[in-house]
Amino acid sequence: MGKIVNCTERLCNVSGDWSDWTPWSGCSTSCGGGNQHRFRFCNKPPVSGNGLPCIGPEEEDAPCNIQQCPRDGHWGTWSPWTDCSRSCGEGVRTRSRLCDSPPPQGGGDFCEGLSTGTEWCSLRHCPATDCSLVEGSVYERCGPPCPRSCDDISRCVWRCEPGCYCTNGLVLNVNGTSCVEKADCPCLDMRARRRYSPGTVLPRGDGCNNCSCVKGEFVCSNQPCPVDGGWCLWSPWTPCSKTCGAETASRYRSCSCPQPLHNGTMCEGAQQLYGDIGLQIIRERCPVLSFCPVDGSWSPWTAWSSCDGCIGVSVRARRCGSPPPRFGGRQCGGEAEQSRLCQDNSTVCADCSGDQIFLPCGRSCPRSCDDLSPDVLCLDDEVLYPDSDSSLNCRPSCGCPADLLLLNGSCVSWNECHCKSRGTSVNSSWSLYPGAEDWVYTEAGESVKIDCDNCTCVNGLLECVPHSACQFNGGWSIWSAWSRCSQPCGGGSQHRLRECNSPNPQNGGTGCPGSPGQRRECNNSPCAGWSPWTEWSSCSKSCGAGFEFRNRSCDSDLQESCTGNAQDTRSCNGSCDAWLVWSKWSSWSPCSVSCGGGEQVRNRSCLNPLCQGFPVQSKTCQTQVCLEVGCPSDRLYRECVSSEGCPYSCAHLSGLVDCFSEGCEEGCHCPINMYLHNGSCVKECPCVLTEEILQLFQNHSVDSSVSLTILMDNSAEVQEEIPSGTTLHHDCSNCSCRNAQLLCSFSACVLDGQFSDWSPWTPCSRSCGGIGHMMRSRDCSKPAPTNGGRDCVGPRIDFKFCPTAECEVSIPTGEPVTGLPDSDGFSPWSSWTRCSRNCTDTEFRSTKSRTRFCQNHHNCTGETFQERPCNLPQCTNETECSGRNCTRDCSWNMWSEWSECSRWCGVGQQHRLRTYNWPHSGGQWCEGILTGNLEIRFCNIKACKVNGGWSNWSPWSTCDRSCGGGKSLRMRSCTDPPPKNGGRRCSGERFEVEICNVQPCGTDGCPVGLVHMDCANKCPRACLDFQSGIVCSNAGMCEAGCRCPRGYLEQDGVCVAPWQCQCTDAFGQAWAPGSMQHIDCNNCTCTEGRIICSNNSCPTYECSWSQWSMWSSCSVSCATGVRSRFRTSTSGSSDRKCQQEQLQTKPCDQGPCPLLCVHDNQEMQLGESWFVGECKQCLCTPEGIYCQPLDCKVDGGWTPWSPWSDCPVTCGQGSQTRTRACINPPPRNNGSVCEGLSAQTQNCSIPPCPGHRCVWSEWSSCSQTCGIGYRSRNCSEAQQELKELEACYTQPCPAHCEMGGWSEWSDCSCISPVQHRYRIALPGKLCKGQVVDSRLCNQTECEDGHCGSPFEYQACKPACGGHCSDLGYSPECHVTGQDCVAGCYCPKGLLEQDNRCVTLAECNCHHLYQSGDRTSPLSMHVRPGDSILIGCQTCVCTDGRFQCINQSCKGVNMFYLSFFQMTVPGACGVCGVRAASPVVVAFALENELFPIYRTL
Repeated sequence: MGKIVNCTERLCNVSGDWSDWTPWSGCSTSCGGGNQHRFRFCNKPPVSGNGLPCIGPEEEDAPCNIQQCPRDGHWGTWSPWTDCSRSCGEGVRTRSRLCDSPPPQGGGDFCEGLSTGTEWCSLRHCPATDCSLVEGSVYERCGPPCPRSCDDISRCVWRCEPGCYCTNGLVLNVNGTSCVEKADCPCLDMRARRRYSPGTVLPRGDGCNNCSCVKGEFVCSNQPCPVDGGWCLWSPWTPCSKTCGAETASRYRSCSCPQPLHNGTMCEGAQQLYGDIGLQIIRERCPVLSFCPVDGSWSPWTAWSSCDGCIGVSVRARRCGSPPPRFGGRQCGGEAEQSRLCQDNSTVCADCSGDQIFLPCGRSCPRSCDDLSPDVLCLDDEVLYPDSDSSLNCRPSCGCPADLLLLNGSCVSWNECHCKSRGTSVNSSWSLYPGAEDWVYTEAGESVKIDCDNCTCVNGLLECVPHSACQFNGGWSIWSAWSRCSQPCGGGSQHRLRECNSPNPQNGGTGCPGSPGQRRECNNSPCAGWSPWTEWSSCSKSCGAGFEFRNRSCDSDLQESCTGNAQDTRSCNGSCDAWLVWSKWSSWSPCSVSCGGGEQVRNRSCLNPLCQGFPVQSKTCQTQVCLEVGCPSDRLYRECVSSEGCPYSCAHLSGLVDCFSEGCEEGCHCPINMYLHNGSCVKECPCVLTEEILQLFQNHSVDSSVSLTILMDNSAEVQEEIPSGTTLHHDCSNCSCRNAQLLCSFSACVLDGQFSDWSPWTPCSRSCGGIGHMMRSRDCSKPAPTNGGRDCVGPRIDFKFCPTAECEVSIPTGEPVTGLPDSDGFSPWSSWTRCSRNCTDTEFRSTKSRTRFCQNHHNCTGETFQERPCNLPQCTNETECSGRNCTRDCSWNMWSEWSECSRWCGVGQQHRLRTYNWPHSGGQWCEGILTGNLEIRFCNIKACKVNGGWSNWSPWSTCDRSCGGGKSLRMRSCTDPPPKNGGRRCSGERFEVEICNVQPCGTDGCPVGLVHMDCANKCPRACLDFQSGIVCSNAGMCEAGCRCPRGYLEQDGVCVAPWQCQCTDAFGQAWAPGSMQHIDCNNCTCTEGRIICSNNSCPTYECSWSQWSMWSSCSVSCATGVRSRFRTSTSGSSDRKCQQEQLQTKPCDQGPCPLLCVHDNQEMQLGESWFVGECKQCLCTPEGIYCQPLDCKVDGGWTPWSPWSDCPVTCGQGSQTRTRACINPPPRNNGSVCEGLSAQTQNCSIPPCPGHRCVWSEWSSCSQTCGIGYRSRNCSEAQQELKELEACYTQPCPAHCEMGGWSEWSDCSCISPVQHRYRIALPGKLCKGQVVDSRLCNQTECEDGHCGSPFEYQACKPACGGHCSDLGYSPECHVTGQDCVAGCYCPKGLLEQDNRCVTLAECNCHHLYQSGDRTSPLSMHVRPGDSILIGCQTCVCTDGRFQCINQSCKGVNMFYLSFFQMTVPGACGVCGVRAASPVVVAFALENELFPIYRTL
């Protein structure tokens, strides 16, 4: 027969998972916002082996009772009194107050009393009134009660006052001059000091009620106003109490400041509702660094191994893995293996091997080298006493001789034993899966480094020397030998000790885990006469050194054989993990009695939630007998029995109070086995029902949300104290009271789930434009399945469709966007053509047109051609009047007929024209001449009716259920086209459904009540298939599935007869069977699931209108005009106000009108004419500038011959010349050129020269290719060089101009933030063009503070005009896109010149001229008052500009010299006399200046 021995039990690695949440705790507050908590535990399953702990928080909190706490309102202070209601006589004045100090909240009471106060006032006596002048009044010394006047109706304090009083129920008017009906009285507002006429309606301050002036007083509506919700302040964050593990902190705010009332809007962003109060909750994880430490715990011991007689020991083991230490948790304390001598000796060893010898009673510890290991405990089962007979307990075995230990089957000396230690990685509990079996063996005498220790294996133990700088945790020494057994029989005890010195804790290291001592029982064989020992009592101290005891009794027949004590006491150590969290004990209270046995009490306070132990201790006192009365009636005077003293009261037995014993003295005590309770001695102590027990009952309740009710055996409700012998019951849990101890069994009842009621249908998911859905839900919560109960079977969510109306399409009515092309893809409009005629007529109109074309193959929409009538004078055959009496004003002619309307419906346009007669001889122009020729009006202002048409059907939607019968939907819309302006709506339904997926869900077949049919999807299947606005279609193929039997329809999961069907209208609302409603002017009835209505035509009483048309274009093209839009009635109502179209207008600003006629940058007046050149005359007309060509050809003509020139030589042969020019007049406008020569030459006879003769060079070419120039020739003689100069003219210059090159840019500086450059026309090129170019400098360094005096920094100044050099070019000096430039400028009234600020009169003038072959101009500056000849003009420099006077040029050969001096800085001589300046000689030819520089 085989036998399996030494089986290994290993724990499976199971990761923990959370249990269900406990019920929510009670709220911390009753109002104003509190917190409630719930918990869960990592025990489903618990962590086992190397499994991971649960991830996530073990506690959750939520806000509760967030409603505001009730607070009564209190009045604020009174406002000041108003002025008296009358300026004379007796009036009233009022004051008011608000219930706002504080206002009521949370259902608190409103302030009691009046919010307004009234009192009588009188400023002065009114002058006496003759009551006969006030019709209907009489004089009374003390008139009737209020009201006397209109002002008294709303506020009146009656006083006896003489004066006029109205009769017949009338009252005096405001002025007291007549008697009027109350209905004619105005209403007086004392606060505003205003009166309002009868019938005036004013809004109340609450924003939703109105007050009407009726019979002299305000009558106000008092409907509750909607109050929109407002968020309260965020609550404080819940505290983060943990230092490790997962935890969340939360805060919330509620929508109750104020709470929305009377259909007020909920706060935006509400996440959930608490009752009807919206909440926002923010949860954040607390900053936790790691998992919480997990201390290691031992697995159960394995069974003792079978014994081998040759080895002589039996072994059992356990693992530190239930759970293993992780995340910094402590290692298990104690040994992992135990060995003991054989107990069964099932095998007899025939031969002891390895130097072992046979031992009749085995070997005592240690037996092997392994027994020296720190994780192995060697047990000696029996300690032999010399005087006891223990031979029966011997177990023979093999073993090593004394002083030798077994190692690998051989006996070795202690110094040959190897040492066993854990590897470095094993000692760490931060590993996720710490090992438990990785041991390191070190041979005898070898050294090994472990953490910070240098260790050497000596006698089977590692002797370690720590590094001084390392931190060391404490380690235990080996156990000492067991002490002698305390008893020779009947059970005694032994103990042994160890010290935390291997090593000692160092540099902040932790102490040794576990206990420094061990105790075990010994000599358990019963002694003669004694009964067995009782179980040990609990330790007398919950923390620190205490004691525990046990008792035995001696058989009365064997008294003499009983030796020893009847009570055994031993020390014990309670856990002091929480010792330091208690305060010190208070002093003992005085004894409760002076004699007869009393009690003293002392207390301490818990300073930390982790307190363990008792806050109260009690002890007996004053047990001596009272001299006169003896012991109390229920006490006995007796001696104390053994071990008496604690416990002595029921409070000790129930665990509420700790018992303190100082021994027991003879005196008054309760009888034996009785306890003190409420001053009396009782045999059975009652039990106390604690909060922990109540919470356990609550946790195991069927419905934890219901208040707890616990019943006793007699069905009475439980009280605070439970009599002994009573059993408590609640659901499936019970507790029995046995002498102050509650023995409880908590079990959760198995409960099958049941569905809650359906929730109300949600609103339709869409408000317009399609079909939405409505939803309702239920959950398995009445009750929820618990403790293995069955879950509810059936759908938890139900849907139904809700058709909606078409969405209104809003047509934009704003102004059209300007600045964009009329239609995408078009080119810009061309310019308007010239008018087709020079005059016009209403029948044969003169027109102008413009065109555009579609670019790049765009799909353009819009017109490509536009034609407009011209605003020209009436065509006539009359001859124009001439002479002095021909003055005639402009006049308008008759309007033409209106044109046909451009549209037959909608909004069209008509226009008509008229012409005007031209004014003559300075006559006045017609009023409105620019636009008065055309008049436009709107026509056919009625909306075009459009009948609606259906769009195509959409595809069928996916079935909304996968089984059990769902629906698929398709839809169409009445949008092709949509009905507009009273057009007919589409006939038929928008939505169509078909039944789908009727097969049963699961394998159990059809639900109860439904049957299987071959065509289960045929309409109707359910009452809901008759819903208004949706048609159920049988278009699909038949499907087999479940439905109600024939003649029945499904409703809410139940089959009903058709007459029991609810009806569902188009809005998804349910009607009860047979119910009726009046809709518009028809009566509707719910009959067999269908809503059937009468078909009456409802009269239209209210107006309905078409949509507004688009805004028309502006009535003017410039300046301010109007835009218009219209709408017309579409209701068909006969009401007159519904028959008229409605018009709206608004102004439109088209910007300033451009100048009608502009010539040379000047506006020309209407009718003014001017010439452009010599060949065109232009006229300013209402159509703009109109020009016509003129016949202006001019033939050229010769000037007279000039005189013959002087003979160029004084001797020898010479020649003379005379010239003429074709400039009298010059040919122009295609005129003919002069015929003939322009120069003649003749010889001049002079006597021959004696000696050398001067020979002239040839004439140079003319300096100009066109126009007037000059030529020269030279002659060299011995003493001098001669030069001859004459004018020349080759041909006229062409009309086109040619500009010279640009000059260099001027310098940039903060004073000159704009650069300029200049150019002029080339000599002989008469033309106009841009002569100044400007650009902006880089001004990054020109900031405020960088300007030298007297310059000032200006952030925005015009680009030109701040410098003297700008004055001559003001119209042309500008910087494109820059209206202003930042820089350094002269103060107001001064200009910059040469880096100085000067007045306008000190400014030089700037003149440009061409010199030589240069294309760019030269510049000169002329001082104020100096003159210069420019062409045929003498120009004087004044205020920075040239003022010129025309002069006639005498002829082309005349020279004009203009001398002026220019100041040259630094040109002064030694004597202070100004040095000579260059003189400019200006050679004037035909209005052109040719400067020549010479030094005089």
